[in-house]
Amino acid sequence: QRWYQGREQGRVGTLEDCTGWVTDQLRSKYKESRDGKWKMRPAKLCHLAEHHYGESCVDESGSEAADYGKRFLERMHGALTCFFESPELEGARKVEPQDTLACEDMSTFELFGTKIYAVPDLAYRDGDGQVQILDWKTGSPREADRFQLAIYAFYAQDKWGAEPTEVVCKDVYLGRNEIVEQAYDGDQLDEVMGRIEASMTQMRALHFDADAGTGDVEDFPMTAEDEGGLQECRSCNYRELCARP
Repeated sequence: QRWYQGREQGRVGTLEDCTGWVTDQLRSKYKESRDGKWKMRPAKLCHLAEHHYGESCVDESGSEAADYGKRFLERMHGALTCFFESPELEGARKVEPQDTLACEDMSTFELFGTKIYAVPDLAYRDGDGQVQILDWKTGSPREADRFQLAIYAFYAQDKWGAEPTEVVCKDVYLGRNEIVEQAYDGDQLDEVMGRIEASMTQMRALHFDADAGTGDVEDFPMTAEDEGGLQECRSCNYRELCARP
């Protein structure tokens, strides 16, 4: 987003510029959290769960904290290298500002009478006038990624009048230098719409008036204590509020 904004203003940042900036950002935010500066403005400043829980990965008495940070830097630098050097992303890098439809812009549309928030990473019209939507990813492919892009195809219909089956959707796995183009036919889009409606129905069934009561705890079972569940618990940012050790 920062690179695209700079380009609109005539500043075309290089790979070196961007890697330097993200390195500075990571280090400054880490210090912000470590030194407790976040307490002055908790909603605005960085507060890492690793520092909150005193996890060993940020212990600076040895090499653990440096090794932990190095892994994040390598991941970010690798992702940026892919963005700047991948031949498949040349079109995205060269898109003109007037052809850019969205770049990390939050907007909304409605499905089943419910407001849906959408923040496409990058959307633009290519030389053929076709809407392209790119979603940057730093991890490995998941089925949820394909589902997310299908929702963006509906968003493109509502926002820019595009036919959902004709929207070009791409998951860009920057850390793997891999691009997966997602295409959807009518039946697949009907299935996605059905999943959206079912999910909304489930959420509405659990809704309660917080001013009138605390709801039924039985409707919110704890995560199962199998290995997968405990792994999820170990990474939960709110685990100090839980009765589970």
